[in-house]
Amino acid sequence: MKKIQSFSIPIIILIFITVINNLQFEKIVTLTSGIILICFLIFNKDLNRDVSSFEKKVNKISKKIPNTFFILILFFLTLIVQNKYLNFETITWDVASYLVAASEIDLGFIPLETQWESKGPVLMYIYFFIDLISEGNLVIFKIFNDVILFFISTFIFLIVLKTTNGDKIKGFASGLLFITFTSKVWYVSGFSEIYCLLFLSLSMYLFVFSKNNQKICFFIGILISLSSLVNLASALFLIPFLLSYFQSESINYSIKKIYSIILGFILPHIIVVLVYFNNGILDIHFANYVTMPLGYTSDESLSSLYELRVWLREMFYFNNFLYFSLFSLLIFYITSNYKELKKTVLDFYVLSIFISLAIYFIGSHNYYHHLFYFIFFVPFLISKILNKKYIYLLISLIFIASINSFTYSYKDSFSNLQSLDSTLNEYPLYQLSQEIDSYFDNDYSVFALDYVMVLHYLNKQNFSYIVHPMNHFADFITIPLTELGKISDDNVQRLLDQSPDVIICNTSMIINGIEERIDGEYICELESFGINYFQLNTDEFRENSNLFYFKDPVRVLNVFIKK
Repeated sequence: MKKIQSFSIPIIILIFITVINNLQFEKIVTLTSGIILICFLIFNKDLNRDVSSFEKKVNKISKKIPNTFFILILFFLTLIVQNKYLNFETITWDVASYLVAASEIDLGFIPLETQWESKGPVLMYIYFFIDLISEGNLVIFKIFNDVILFFISTFIFLIVLKTTNGDKIKGFASGLLFITFTSKVWYVSGFSEIYCLLFLSLSMYLFVFSKNNQKICFFIGILISLSSLVNLASALFLIPFLLSYFQSESINYSIKKIYSIILGFILPHIIVVLVYFNNGILDIHFANYVTMPLGYTSDESLSSLYELRVWLREMFYFNNFLYFSLFSLLIFYITSNYKELKKTVLDFYVLSIFISLAIYFIGSHNYYHHLFYFIFFVPFLISKILNKKYIYLLISLIFIASINSFTYSYKDSFSNLQSLDSTLNEYPLYQLSQEIDSYFDNDYSVFALDYVMVLHYLNKQNFSYIVHPMNHFADFITIPLTELGKISDDNVQRLLDQSPDVIICNTSMIINGIEERIDGEYICELESFGINYFQLNTDEFRENSNLFYFKDPVRVLNVFIKK
């Protein structure tokens, strides 16, 4: 009875947290189902008494199943949960901006030379490579990004498999939890974080399989460095590696390995600095990696514990059992390790989770994709839970959560994947790009102040040095670029005065729940461009349900073409 009571404590806490999380009435049925399942697993005497025997049987069966079987399931689930949204052309406009910025590589330039985007040069080369093998097909490009997510989940599976002495169930559950998290539309593939996680997961794989090899430390440093050259914030994950090496070995051997990993980290940055110096734009690289990030983090603070609570609440609305899985995992881990608090805080995965949350708050803009690192590192805590009852309850919840996401996604995914060409042809901006191109026989210029995906379809650079629509009016970006001579004061209006052949713009949009004008330095109306332009009728493209996943009723699509 005491065992049952002690086991019930974290469950009671879990239910209490759930109940106070602003539940809506329509969720009570699902909540009740979850509580019934939990109570069944807790109070089922046969399961409590025979859990060890049950574990032996499960392990015996799982050992006979090859690793490739579990990996194939992860691959299949990734394709299903990610491609539910494949019919939506734009979920995040970051993808379009990165594609356009990466296009300068095809023209023989290096990143930032003719087009500016905030992310590191390695991301631009990755985007260029994937776009190249996709032959410019956005649908194929998205699917290749799904494969990146699959690789990350596979590394999670293999790492947990190694750290648990071959426990395939824990390894599979860990990878499964990560993929189930990414079934939420906030975590569709394409964000810079997934490429960082690819490098980080590979570095962790090398870390657990060759921890005592000093040469491997050098390669781990290179991988973390490449990650930071995708997104600077990921450089913070060097800290858990350094602390782990410092704690686990003799001082002399630790110093050698720390020296190796730091050397590996610095080397790619030195190479990048030399390349930018040789091309005469080291100042731009420095601004991109020092000046602007400092301005970005201090620009506007939106991230808060309240917003994190909103994130949790939305996760509950999306998939109740995923929410249960997350809280159960955290509570079970704390319950299992609270006696060794100091050791727990310095644990590699726990420290990485704290850094993940720090990145979200440092980012200060409340973008939920900043929590990508968090949902990556959390599943590793499964390997640290030894209580058998906790584990089987947790794994049950994760399996149900994954089935929930699968059933939610499979119909739309199958429909989207049946004909990739049809999916592409139904993209409204793809259709718009074909219409724009039909007006020209020779080369022409396009200034896209919004809907920059059109540039990708037309295989054109932006008329402006800045690519991302919202970066034209961000002081922490425009001031440094103006000082470096890359743009001018009143940059947008000056570019419009040069009469580009095509102008694509927008007047207003919903930002943080409020309608805001975004054409502050110009007027996105035909009258402001004079008699040299005519306006396309874009109603059919704007009203196409495939244009955006997140609908914005005030966001217009104005296209002006020079006569």
